[in-house]
Amino acid sequence: MVHHVNTDSLLSFVGTVMARKKGSGRRPPPRRSSRINTNKETDNAETIENHDNDGEEVIMTETQFNSAVADQVSKVLEATLPRILDSALQRRSNEGNRGGSGGTGDGTGGSGGTGSGGDARGAGDTGGNDGGKIPKQGCLYKGFKDCTPKPFSGKGGAIATYNWISAMEAVINISECRDDQAVKYAAHSFEEEAMHWWKTIVQRKGQAAIDSMMWSDMKELVLQQFCP
Repeated sequence: MVHHVNTDSLLSFVGTVMARKKGSGRRPPPRRSSRINTNKETDNAETIENHDNDGEEVIMTETQFNSAVADQVSKVLEATLPRILDSALQRRSNEGNRGGSGGTGDGTGGSGGTGSGGDARGAGDTGGNDGGKIPKQGCLYKGFKDCTPKPFSGKGGAIATYNWISAMEAVINISECRDDQAVKYAAHSFEEEAMHWWKTIVQRKGQAAIDSMMWSDMKELVLQQFCP
């Protein structure tokens, strides 16, 4: 918002003085005045003529002229600054009130999500508040593969097994796949001996049990088989 400052008094004062300073044609020699300029530092400074209320000609030095202008500017600012500050504070207060109203609307929407008619996102938020963690949304297998999971053949003993488990858990965290997805995705990294072993596990437990298996269960089976 642009504030228009009333500077009529300042412009009138400066215009009068500058008109006196410029004059028309050659400036007549100043008349002697009973007033004596005692400021020795401004004896050689440029002087400006003006008249007081009695019509008597007054000699004004450039320093006095600048001081008078500064006084007029100060008076104008003192008269207008309070209004400018009040307007700015009011505008900021109005913006803060609008922002606060928006925040209330968001909070109300979140509460509605936790009700019986709430969507899956509302229910998920409630679970995150109860458990202290936000559940993973899951990922596609393509996103899992983009994290380059390390293959596992079942060879190399305990060191190779632990290295594979550590690398696989890093991929699970980075891809943000859920625990129930991790078993199916990690099984695709098996090869050779490990692949043959996993097929026997699926046959023995059944596909339904494998689909409901969590990563922690799969990791325990791998350690039992390859790190006896």
